Amino acid sequence: MKRNFWETALMTLRRESYFCSTIGKKQIVAVTGLGMAVFVLIHMLGNCLIFLGPEAYNTYSHKLTSTPLIYLAEAGLVIIFLMHLYLTISLAIRNRRARPHNYAMGTSGKRVFLWPRRP
Repeated sequence: MKRNFWETALMTLRRESYFCSTIGKKQIVAVTGLGMAVFVLIHMLGNCLIFLGPEAYNTYSHKLTSTPLIYLAEAGLVIIFLMHLYLTISLAIRNRRARPHNYAMGTSGKRVFLWPRRP
């Protein structure tokens, strides 16, 4: 089934409006945060090679720095970080503008427990 120009344009607008919505932005923030967490985990596992001895760690670090893909990975990590930062700040600003005052706090002084106490 071949789509005409208007159907394709409408699908593109829907896709763009989804990623411009707050839900779409929050999902992008979640995915970029997950990507950064995966990077930290991989970085930590690479650093844990020091416990296997200096030879294993040196071999890992040499292979890591000798490949030209490291620059592509660094650029991707910077882009992910900046996108995460920008979207998080824009969502926080939008949230403040939507509700400029804080929620009312109860004055009863009672603490809320996850599990109710028995008498």
